[in-house]
Order: sequence, then C-alpha cells, then structure tokens
Amino acid sequence: MKNKYSSLYIHIPFCDCICSYCDFPKLLKKTGYEEKYIEALIFELSQLPVKTFSTVYVGGGTPTALDDNLFNRLFSYIRKNIKCLGEFSVEANPESMSYEKALLMAQNGVNRVSLGVQTIDDSILKILNRNHNANMVIKAINNIKSVGINNVNMDFIYGLPNQDIEKLKRDIDFALSFDPNHLSFYPLQIEEGTVLFNKKVKEPLQDELDDYYEMIISKLKEKGIERYEISNFAKSGFESKHNLTYWHSDDYYACGLGATGFVDGLRYKNTLNINKYINHEFIYEKNFEDLSDQEFDFLMLNLRLVSGFSLNDFYQRFNHSFLIDYKDEIEKVKDYLDIDEDICKVKEKYLYILDSILVDLLHFKEN
Repeated sequence: MKNKYSSLYIHIPFCDCICSYCDFPKLLKKTGYEEKYIEALIFELSQLPVKTFSTVYVGGGTPTALDDNLFNRLFSYIRKNIKCLGEFSVEANPESMSYEKALLMAQNGVNRVSLGVQTIDDSILKILNRNHNANMVIKAINNIKSVGINNVNMDFIYGLPNQDIEKLKRDIDFALSFDPNHLSFYPLQIEEGTVLFNKKVKEPLQDELDDYYEMIISKLKEKGIERYEISNFAKSGFESKHNLTYWHSDDYYACGLGATGFVDGLRYKNTLNINKYINHEFIYEKNFEDLSDQEFDFLMLNLRLVSGFSLNDFYQRFNHSFLIDYKDEIEKVKDYLDIDEDICKVKEKYLYILDSILVDLLHFKEN
C-alpha cells in the first residue's frame, strides 16, 4: 500500500570539481549561477501543490558546496515552508562538510547526512578527481555528530581503477571504525560522457566484483550491519526511508535542475539547461505511465530489496494476481525466489544476479 504522504527530492547541481565517474546533473561552482539558482529553486518549491512530506532529501551535485549564506537561505526556507514528517537527509562531501554547515543543518531540521567518501586511498581519489582524504572524512563526521546529527551514511565505490581487495578491505575497516548506522557500497559503473569513459577505463571483470561484494557483505554482517537492498546496508531501523520511497514505487516530488519526480502515474523531468531553469522554465518533459509500465517498475525496484514485495500490495495496486498471471515466468526463475503466503523476494544468495533473473521474469534484455 502506498504511503499517505509523498517524498520530496531537491537537487543542488553545484560542485567544486567534477568527479571522473559522475553522470548526474552538475555544474562547477565557479560558473557563478548559485544565487540565481537558489532563487529559482525556492520559487519552484513554493509552487508545489503539497507542503507536507514523509521524507525530504537534498542531493547533488554537492549541496555543501554552496556558501553558508545561500545554504542557510535554502534550508531556512525549507524549515519555514515545508513540513517533513520523518527523515530529512542532505548529501555532503568531506572537504565542504564544515562545522558551520553542520550547525545550519541541525538548526533547520536536518536529521540525516549522507557523506560521499568513495574510498580513502589517496592515489585512487586523485584518479576520481576527489578533493578529500581520510582525515577530512574524520573531521566531517565529527562536525556532523557534534551538532547532534547521529544518523550518518557513508557512500563507497568498489571496483575502482587500481583498487584491489586489500585496498577495499581498508575502506571497509575505516568505515566500520565509526560504528556506522548505514553504509552504501556501489560497484563502479562507467557511464558514457564521463571522464573515465572518455579515457577508456574499463570496469572490472564480474568475478572480481563478486569477490569484492561477498567480502563487503561478510564484514558488515559481522558488525550487525545487514544488507537490505543490493547496495545498501544498515543497522535495524536505520534503513534509508527516502530511498525506500523509490524502491517501493511510492510517489515523490522533485525540484531542481534535471530532477525527476513521479506522482500519480506521471513521471516528469526538469530541464538540464541552467538558463531555462533560472528563468522558471522548469519541466522539460512529462510522461504518463500506464499501469503496465508502473507494474514493470514496481517489480524491478522492489526485487532489489532483501524483503521483496507484498503479493497483496501488488494486487491492490494492479488489480490482478502476481502468482497467477506470472505463473510461466515464475516457473523459469523459481529456484531463485522465495514465495510464501504474502511475500515474493529473491533469495539473498542470488541478489547479485538480479539482472539475469529480471530478464526471465520481466522479458527485457540485459545491457
């Protein structure tokens, strides 16, 4: 059953530098659009048809790349005009996660921070064009916790250029030294148009990634940090409520350059053109998804979760039985699924081959 309240995503595209693997909408801070952008963003937020949300997530780009005055202006507006009923998250980079910004976050209701670490290996960070080191990560986490924000996620990437299993182990041990509530470990994906793609860097072989992944799962599990989604791990109760909105196929609004929202079957995407955006030409395209499209997305996203999905929820949303109408497809992948009276999920040991399972279940081709 869908949540009563939607979620809200807010995009800040500015970065002090461009990471070599990043394909998200972004702009160099030095382009000078920040003030006009925040003005336009606040106007877009003011036009939202609802003002109460189950979760709010401010991502990027690098939200903490904003100067303190603009940062405070945006978050003060959110605090005064938007009601967040639960998790209020902000993405941050270690080098710009100052005490002053942490304090502004706390004063304006932020209760969760997601810190982009990626790795602590200096030579690999240079390849990624990242501007931090391990000491900056330590300082950033101290800044966040010193203002009373104790729900902190750290993002890491594995399968990086020049990374081996020992370097990855050091990353994991470093992360675990903070007794974290939540960790994300994503395999490197080299997207067209990124610096790594243009330099013809190759992704690691699947067997190598599998070894890395198994070690991540094992070491985190020893510390009570359980996998709940393919790339996300948490102590009980600290799962990302906002990201669960996406994986549960619930509604979410989105504001900001290039942001994508999904509300009542309508998927919309904002413009990637900064000049159009600051002139309040926000939405670039709209596409109403029929129930068959929504059903496809529901299965593809929910099966990423260790918990899978409720068969009753499926019926309530799409008015037909998953077990009956997918009988032939289920037969092809039955060895990989656990199905009981109300739950369908992928067996945990097979989550890493989810894409192959979905090929047979949903009739689409792997890339």
